[in-house]
Amino acid sequence: MFPGYVNPDELLIDTGVLYGQLDGYGDALLGVGATIGGLKFNPTRSLRNVPFDGKQADIEGNDRFVQNGSPTIAGNMLDMSRKTLGILEPGSTSADSGSMARIQPAGNSVFLEQGAYVRNLLWVRRMKGASLIDVVGFPVSIVEQYEEIGEEKNEIKVATTFSARLPKTATNIEDVPYRRFRVPSIAALVALFPDFWNIAGYDG
Repeated sequence: MFPGYVNPDELLIDTGVLYGQLDGYGDALLGVGATIGGLKFNPTRSLRNVPFDGKQADIEGNDRFVQNGSPTIAGNMLDMSRKTLGILEPGSTSADSGSMARIQPAGNSVFLEQGAYVRNLLWVRRMKGASLIDVVGFPVSIVEQYEEIGEEKNEIKVATTFSARLPKTATNIEDVPYRRFRVPSIAALVALFPDFWNIAGYDG
């Protein structure tokens, strides 16, 4: 007899929220900004089955993951506060003169300082009917690119792509620059810091 239909129960719902630890704000988790149209996570990994002459089909045990670039979280941002401008233009400086302000983007070919990166970028999502939240996180990330999009009778959207980085202190160059968590609350997740990256002893 054909197997019965199984009703999906563990669903992720709504758009989720981005949090991060930003330079100049201490260790507090802050909302990165309001979004519209949802977010997308791309781990940028693919399976490679070892090729060889005469092979007709992929073979069990010959698979390995290959990282095809840095993992990304992307979406349309709405907030355009000074904080957000600093995220969009990592490494930039700002100067005020009375009622005016100038944001000076980082120069080309200039290596960015550690303070230019977003620490512990978290995409937090609700789960249907459960007391858990699902989280995708980058220990270190940076805005790889953005594009401001204006439309008639609409707010200006900023199409933003956050790109993950291995921490400078990482010692395993083959490590994956993202983590996934199922936790009961943001507070429980924050309790993992500063061990977000190396979570030895975490029993969740």
